[in-house]
Amino acid sequence: MTFWVGGSRRGEGGGAAGIGRVSRTDGGEWTYELAAEAPSPSWLTGHPRLPVLYACLEGDAAVQAFRVGPGVEPLGPPVAVGDGPCHLAVVGGAAWVSCWGDGSVDVLPIGPDGSLGAAASLPVLPSHADRRSRAHMALPLTDGSTLTVDMGLDVLRWWRGEAEQQRLSLAEGSGPRHAVESSPGVLHVLTELSCEVVTLVRDADRWRVAHTLPLGCPAPGTRDFASGIVADGASVLVAVRGCDRIFTLRPTPDGVALTGSRPAGVAWPRFLGMIDGRLVVAGERSDEVVVSDPDTGAEALRVAVPTPTAMVTLGASAAAWQA
Repeated sequence: MTFWVGGSRRGEGGGAAGIGRVSRTDGGEWTYELAAEAPSPSWLTGHPRLPVLYACLEGDAAVQAFRVGPGVEPLGPPVAVGDGPCHLAVVGGAAWVSCWGDGSVDVLPIGPDGSLGAAASLPVLPSHADRRSRAHMALPLTDGSTLTVDMGLDVLRWWRGEAEQQRLSLAEGSGPRHAVESSPGVLHVLTELSCEVVTLVRDADRWRVAHTLPLGCPAPGTRDFASGIVADGASVLVAVRGCDRIFTLRPTPDGVALTGSRPAGVAWPRFLGMIDGRLVVAGERSDEVVVSDPDTGAEALRVAVPTPTAMVTLGASAAAWQA
């Protein structure tokens, strides 16, 4: 199995020179190597069928496709998007790019070969007072709609195609970062700034907040920031930076309940993902990636990686890489 790793470049708080490859040697050891140079590929997404990677070039206001073969080569030039692209999701035949810097959500058509076309933007939420729009994620849902998350204005929006269907505001200053659909009609939204899991349920064709669970364990003089959320069977797992822990939650009739927590095993867990039943955690400040059993925390591998901020493996289902 091969993992592809994105990270931040030198000069932008990181030491990554591009897209990295984590793979096993003939001797059975896991190693990291640079696979393709790229400017701050801080988020990676794989095409659901083709050997193509998509990278958000966060500092360059662009995204780029890469064809994976014996090597990793650009599939067309970088495509301009909004300021600070931080997340890319494949939704049908298009790439939805969330831009932290200016709040835009840009939709790029994907060609038959996996290449990216020119971006068109969804309507941007207007800034007000001292708050500005900061788009942070798009998530395709099982009912055929797409959720977009705005961390700056604490707003969730649902879309059918590119037509907005519903808008819902969370608590001001909560900072929704990512979301996961644990079952049809049940969403768990992770708020980075208030460090909570907000559970939403769908009644008929409208979503509503059903439950809010606070997380974190800040030490005196420190603050926690929630960073990643995934669903794993009957559990929901959350990474929190600051205390650097993984929290395990159990769905209840009206939300989720905390069942336990453990050390993340890395410093500043920036990324959390599931693949083949294993939990993947990227430690941005400890320059390492850890793969472990999601229930026990037993490590399957640990490998040194410069400033990892996202991981993906080609052929994984979209539901496995939502955080």
